[in-house]
Amino acid sequence: MARQITWIKKPGGSHNPSTHITEVGGNGWSRLTAAAVNDIRLDSHSYYVATNGVSVWVSYSVRNGRHYLHTLPDSTPLDNLLSLTNLAV
Repeated sequence: MARQITWIKKPGGSHNPSTHITEVGGNGWSRLTAAAVNDIRLDSHSYYVATNGVSVWVSYSVRNGRHYLHTLPDSTPLDNLLSLTNLAV
C-alpha cells in the first residue's frame, strides 16, 4: 500500500536540512521515521510525496550509521520531504 506523506516533524520545528526528520504523516496516519524506513525495507508499505500533480517515491539511505528518509531524485525540489509542512513546534 502506498501512503502520501503530507507533513514531517523535526525537533523544535527546525528548517535546518541537517536536522533529522523524526516523524512523517498524512491524512489520518503518522509513522516514526524508523518505522517508515522499516516499512520500506520490508516492502510492507511504500511512501510518496505529491506536489502540483507531480509524485515522487520516498526511499531511505544510511549516513554515518543512521537511516534517513529522502525522495528519489527528479526534476523539482518542490516534492522534497523538506519542503513539506513541519508540524513540530
